[in-house]
Amino acid sequence: LTGTAECACKDCGGFPYNITCGTNCKNYFNACSLDRDNCRDGTDVGVLREGYCPRVVTPVPHTSAGDELYFSEGEKLQVTCTVSSFSNPPPELYWVKEDENGRETQVSDSAILRIRNLEADDEGTYRCEARQCLTIYRSEEVFVVVEEDQAPDNLVAQKSVCTVFGDPHFLTFDGLSYDYMGECDYVLAMDCLYASWLIYGRTEKCSRNSVTGSCLSSVTVFSGASAVELQRGWIINHQGNKMNITDGGTLKTGPMTVSFDGRNLRLLLEGSGVEVVWDGLVSVHILVPMGTNTCGLCGNNDFNPTNDLLTRGGVLGTSVAIGDSWAVDRYSRCENNLASSNQRCVMTSKRLAAERCEAAFKAMGLSRCSIDNVPYIAGCVADVCTQNWIADRLAPECIAVSTYVERCALDGVRIWGWEESVNCPPLYRMQDIIVSEGCPQDVERLLRRKAI
Repeated sequence: LTGTAECACKDCGGFPYNITCGTNCKNYFNACSLDRDNCRDGTDVGVLREGYCPRVVTPVPHTSAGDELYFSEGEKLQVTCTVSSFSNPPPELYWVKEDENGRETQVSDSAILRIRNLEADDEGTYRCEARQCLTIYRSEEVFVVVEEDQAPDNLVAQKSVCTVFGDPHFLTFDGLSYDYMGECDYVLAMDCLYASWLIYGRTEKCSRNSVTGSCLSSVTVFSGASAVELQRGWIINHQGNKMNITDGGTLKTGPMTVSFDGRNLRLLLEGSGVEVVWDGLVSVHILVPMGTNTCGLCGNNDFNPTNDLLTRGGVLGTSVAIGDSWAVDRYSRCENNLASSNQRCVMTSKRLAAERCEAAFKAMGLSRCSIDNVPYIAGCVADVCTQNWIADRLAPECIAVSTYVERCALDGVRIWGWEESVNCPPLYRMQDIIVSEGCPQDVERLLRRKAI
């Protein structure tokens, strides 16, 4: 037998009309025509379903972590990848790791990247990928750093830190914790010797939907003729004019420099050693050099917490007395000495809130930090118990743990990947919540996002 043999793709002429959707989200006359095109084009398109393909909504994968995660050897890593519930058809989610030559290796076949016992070889760049219609959509890169288990350097060894968070809870420079509820402008801290700088905190309803309770809504730093107010939503107000900043950007006005890292505004006051770290919502950390003579709701910074509750007149009193005395009621709008969160919390609710907050503070990585978490847990319990602010979108324990994590970062202990176990949204959703609580602004410019 002589001649030339050819491999021909099947003829689909005799097959009936039966629309078939391929895994590439293209419609075919029938399943036979899909197989014929695979044969002709050398592709491997499967059958997604019989009938017309659905309207395609492409996925945008996001991760529950920042762009860098720091761990010690032996710790557990768990990061979740999510896409919008509107993505159609639902994509296949998985994780890959990129080596130094740019080659990718799949390391997880689900939306969760989980490594139970981190080793040095696990360090590297990871990315979530969403496969839909034979097209791959990639998340932002997550760089995992695995360090030897050793104590980090203390970045604020020569500074005292005062923290205010929640509804509201105060931790003074000397470590005293107390609550004071009111709606007014208050002196948080000031140079009590020369009055060269002054920091006000304004407290208002904790969110647009709050009925009771009060939280910080802005922090204003005064020095000489300069004043900069850091408002909710990461708004910067310089003497009545809104200043524009972007993620990773820096602004300077007079003796003050403000920077933004996508999570916090940080204000540095030149020549004083004073720093203010504002989360854009309800929490602030104020750093001053140790031994600086201060006064206000953050105490006197003399290494002795027992004398921190000094009123404006220099009399040692209660938290109510100190709070009322440091109010600045220029427009007669103040409501001082509101009922505290603990007063509004019944015992049954308080027990359940305590269980919830204690569980939150067992989140991944928090044990690496040596900062005392008891005051943060107590504040968390009070806020969870009353549920009086933005719990519909942001759990109160998320604020407490987030404030604690930032305080640990000031001591040089960076903690990543804790959000999911605390019921916190991933960073990009957290940013949306924070921006929505402030005055309208250009979110794409602020956060350097691409408009969709």
